[in-house]
Amino acid sequence: EDFPGSPKKDLFVFHLPNGMTEGQLHDLFSQVGKLRRARIQFHTEEGKRATKGYGFVTFKRFSDAVVAVHSLNGFSVGGKVLAVTYCRDTPRPISANNSVSTNNGTNSAGNRKARRGQRRASASA
Repeated sequence: EDFPGSPKKDLFVFHLPNGMTEGQLHDLFSQVGKLRRARIQFHTEEGKRATKGYGFVTFKRFSDAVVAVHSLNGFSVGGKVLAVTYCRDTPRPISANNSVSTNNGTNSAGNRKARRGQRRASASA
């Protein structure tokens, strides 16, 4: 059962191939163990639904989540190599455009623009 301090059963899966469905994600990970849910993050542009390239999988048992990380991280599906990690305990920082930073802001476009602006301001001073 889940309780504070319990091992994580929630996994973050990224580098999902375009066109992958939640059903396919569920089928892939349920080969390892019983799932509570599998979901893919989508965005819509002009009525087209496309994956954002990542999703989340929650196992019923921690031991199954461990097996999934070890067996499916680096697994090739649909021409992409999956990256599977445990979800973080702490929320990720939100960038200026209200998107979640996937790397603590070190490479995000918004931060690059901000640093570029700071360099220009200090160079002209």
